[in-house]
Amino acid sequence: THIPVKQHSVKIFAEKVKDFVGAIQEGRPAPIPGSQIVRNQAIIDGILRSASIGREVEIEIPEL
Repeated sequence: THIPVKQHSVKIFAEKVKDFVGAIQEGRPAPIPGSQIVRNQAIIDGILRSASIGREVEIEIPEL
């Protein structure tokens, strides 16, 4: 089965960075909560470890 993946442009990434910087400069909450960023990074790290060793790994998501 082939599932096409929509490719995002660099412009979308730049817009997200711009919004994050704006939140810092204006003293408003970040557009993505820190807890979600940590969770996503733990999952990405697990995917990379799994690919590196060629088997399933356990993912530990830190409590914040």
